[in-house]
Amino acid sequence: MTERNTTTSIVSVSNFLEQLNMDDYLGASSISDGWVFRGQIRRRSGNDGWPLLPKAGRSSGFARGLNALGESWRDSVSTATTREETITDITRNFFQPYDMVVFEEWCDRAIAYSRDFPSSAWERLALAQHYGLATRLLDWSESPLVALFFAVEAASEQQGAVYAFLRPRSIVNPDKHIFTDITSSTWSKFSSDEPLDPHKMAVSSSDIAIYKPRPLDRRMLNQRAVFTYHAKPLAPIISSMERGAQLNSSEFSRFGTDLMEFIIDGAQKKRIRNELSMLGIDKETLFPDLDGLSSHINYSRSGNP
Repeated sequence: MTERNTTTSIVSVSNFLEQLNMDDYLGASSISDGWVFRGQIRRRSGNDGWPLLPKAGRSSGFARGLNALGESWRDSVSTATTREETITDITRNFFQPYDMVVFEEWCDRAIAYSRDFPSSAWERLALAQHYGLATRLLDWSESPLVALFFAVEAASEQQGAVYAFLRPRSIVNPDKHIFTDITSSTWSKFSSDEPLDPHKMAVSSSDIAIYKPRPLDRRMLNQRAVFTYHAKPLAPIISSMERGAQLNSSEFSRFGTDLMEFIIDGAQKKRIRNELSMLGIDKETLFPDLDGLSSHINYSRSGNP
């Protein structure tokens, strides 16, 4: 297993690319295949840090409701007693977690705002995330430079960071999977006298799954958007080392970790953002609409470059 420092400071775009290609471990042919990237204007650690949590699990989201009612689906159990016997009826996953109740309310109302409202529950969840609802999806990109932009987008003295996360083996198939399939506790619900569903088995080993939706609009397309779906939205993503776990994969063996952090000092954010703009990665290209155009012109014509 390769020894590698999982936390690295970067000072420029070229420096970032050099770190990604260190010893050719993350060459251009494998960057998108093995890893996904997320940029944050704050690091995940520290008193004022931003843990790698989906918005539904944050205190600013639905953490209070999830803590009160639970973050997983619950079965409904009812019993009826006759003279001869007691009959127990179990309805699996009858009670929804709080954030999914809110999501259903959003769906009921959002359909009035779109003529092309998707029929897929997964695409509806991606659309809700895209428009700001607190969901159990966390945004990532297949492009490290897109992630770098979001890490330096807002000028501040605080350190930002890009996170490289090894793709989970659990991959959502919207045509085969429902939300309750994505959980490591699924195995306990497989009945020994029922045939095992290979599609459920494929996503039953982890509480985090990767979901790449169809690009519902040009923003998602240009940002090369991909999500992690969190069966336990109150639990942040942490490294395998922090979990005390070992992963059986070639990428893990090469790096010795499944989570890497690239730190950007606050004083370097403006410089890196300007370098990215020269490479065509800016608000206008990542947000290809009038809002993105206006934001980019405001930035570029206000004396920032």
